[in-house]
Amino acid sequence: MKFANPQLLGALNKSTCFIRNISGIAYTFSRHGRVTDVLKKETQNYDEKKLGPSQVLVSFLASSIGATDLAFIRGMGKLDGSVKLPSVAGLEGVAEVLATGNQVKSVAVGDRIIPFGFGIGAWREHGVFNESQVVPISKKVKLEHASLASGGPCVAYRLLEDFVHLSPGDVVIQNCGTGAVGLSVAQIGKAKGLRVISVIRERGNYGPTVERLKAWGNDIVVSHRYVGTFAMRRLLEDLPPPKLALNGAGGPTATELARLLGKGGTMVTYGNASRKPFSIPTGIFTTNDISLRGFSMLNWLQSKSENDVKKMLQNASQMMESDQLKFWIERKKLEELEMALESLTKPQFDRRIVLVTKKGEMYLSG
Repeated sequence: MKFANPQLLGALNKSTCFIRNISGIAYTFSRHGRVTDVLKKETQNYDEKKLGPSQVLVSFLASSIGATDLAFIRGMGKLDGSVKLPSVAGLEGVAEVLATGNQVKSVAVGDRIIPFGFGIGAWREHGVFNESQVVPISKKVKLEHASLASGGPCVAYRLLEDFVHLSPGDVVIQNCGTGAVGLSVAQIGKAKGLRVISVIRERGNYGPTVERLKAWGNDIVVSHRYVGTFAMRRLLEDLPPPKLALNGAGGPTATELARLLGKGGTMVTYGNASRKPFSIPTGIFTTNDISLRGFSMLNWLQSKSENDVKKMLQNASQMMESDQLKFWIERKKLEELEMALESLTKPQFDRRIVLVTKKGEMYLSG
């Protein structure tokens, strides 16, 4: 069928003139607990007529599954009531605009966007957000990578920008080198001319993992058993002492990162994947005058402007578009969430799982 006035049709498509009701699946939880016990699949309905003047109706294309998603479902990451129940699970995703309120200016129907904020509820097919919560992202960015843009890359960007002035050639050391933040730190660090050292757990696929991490920006990759040895100090003799240590694991490796910092160095803790405390010997403070800091993306979001968020996301998306920032990904259909959760429990599973909706599959197959 042909339309006599394509310009008129295009104008209509950029508003909410086509009134429709849509429905889609969503994975929700009404209490905290074991993920498989509390998560349930339900159908959610959206009426375009009820869209507010500054709201945006979107169709999710892909969303990721990470340790933080699971922690908040379990209730391990509750911060001052930041998760209101019942809630849709999923903290990161990419979507397409279906309709906009009549006051929306920054996005239009058909745009690809990243919903940004805490607890966006990405494990679903559709959603409604305020205009201030969505940031456009180029369609040139691979769909799977776009679904991760608001997570690890943004945390890594803040860790490298906000705590220590870093110049090309400076050394950054981190644990959790295979995580989304760790992978992003290595790749963003490489683009900045930094030297990145990553500590990872030694498992059955250790050799191939080390080679992949070096190909993706790490200068040195060592095991959690090696980092505290005299051989590790010998390995670092030809490098400047690390100015910045990034701790996402806690436990003994955090202590060893602090030991390796140079005078006046800073260690920033942004997670505790091991669920273990760590201690810092007094001598490290008195000898090297190190600083210990902490970082929470939720706290950062609450203190920054919409423009700050957009600048950060644009930086990540530009690196993804130029293939400077990428991840090792395994795709699953949104309906295969249970299977995806099982994959995460397997030892030596380092890939990031991305859930793709039916709408997202259309783009990937096209």
